[in-house]
Amino acid sequence: MIKKLSLSLIAAVFFALLSPTSQALVSIEVINPFSDLAVSHINYDAIQYLSDEGVLQGYEDGTFKPDQNINRAEFLKVLIEGRGITPADDLYGNCFPDVTNQWFAKYVCYAKIRGWVQGYEDGTFRPTNNVNKVETIKMVIAIFDDFLLPEVVDTKPYVDVDISQWYARYVQAAKNHNLIEGSSLILNPTTEMTRAGVSEMTYRAIMADAEDDLIYKDDCEDVCTAPIDNFEEIAMNTLIYLQYKDMDAIAEIAHPDSGVRFSPYANISMTSDVVLTAEELRHITSDTTVRNWGAFDGSGMPINLTFNQYYDKFIYDHDYVNADTTTVNGIVGSGSLYENMTEIYPNASYVEYHFAGFNPEYEGMDWAALRLIFDQKDGDWYLVGVMHDSWTI
Repeated sequence: MIKKLSLSLIAAVFFALLSPTSQALVSIEVINPFSDLAVSHINYDAIQYLSDEGVLQGYEDGTFKPDQNINRAEFLKVLIEGRGITPADDLYGNCFPDVTNQWFAKYVCYAKIRGWVQGYEDGTFRPTNNVNKVETIKMVIAIFDDFLLPEVVDTKPYVDVDISQWYARYVQAAKNHNLIEGSSLILNPTTEMTRAGVSEMTYRAIMADAEDDLIYKDDCEDVCTAPIDNFEEIAMNTLIYLQYKDMDAIAEIAHPDSGVRFSPYANISMTSDVVLTAEELRHITSDTTVRNWGAFDGSGMPINLTFNQYYDKFIYDHDYVNADTTTVNGIVGSGSLYENMTEIYPNASYVEYHFAGFNPEYEGMDWAALRLIFDQKDGDWYLVGVMHDSWTI
């Protein structure tokens, strides 16, 4: 996300241009509150704002340490003071066995009285444990109580957030109000949060809370944010859906006319490859039908598998999201089979995710690849093929 210029910097530029010396070259010095925080840092505005408000402080050496993890007690202080609340020292304390009269006791105990936090099953709060992403989201939604929780969550807000999880409603609420930065596909719910990360979420909550519609908006969103039209990004999103076996999401991008063809090898068979429609894809993971997906190379034996079995062997048999090489409209490696992809789909584009090999003893003969093939309809890209490839004999 492209961050907006701070108001102080905009004002400095404006008044410099109005001054009598504006015809000369004007040098503008941007005051950076911390020595290790570049103005170009993606969370600079959030950190600067919270620092200016006295909510966040740096260290004695003048650093902020944006990538350092933050614990549960530290984050509560940021949130509560970010809400404009300073609990009294003499009123709040001794609310958990491990929260007595420490510096953070007033924040933790105030939050407990308000019902914003609970302890663990053993009765402790564990204030020095690092806070993870879903804990952060829950605290934000609880303390900024204008962000209403949905009664139910019908679909996954992220591919790695199951709707049965306790935090699904909190995540959906945070997503609805644009409080979460980063990918719109993956949340990584148990990732431990950094000082920069919690600064951004707190800042967004404060800014959204000041808006009538309670949605955080970056000042330059209409100018700086372009629609996702990068083909490689569309393909990576599709790969992430496959990684999490989110077939509802795959169904949404399946070609409405031709469906999605699944090819176990580089030679596409118009007779034996299985083609699934969008409606079939929505239910395919619960379908126990054994299908013939073609023939095993070498033995010629039929590939008789359920979809889930086929998925494990011929779709996501390796971690292709982290492949060695990603190539757009190019093939890194090929086996002995005749490759006819461009003949079958002459107007399509594709991305290959390629691993050069896994066991050094095989000298690259155990390479593997997954190709996602897309075609356009009415200007939009749709998935038409999922092709597995590996060394064949």
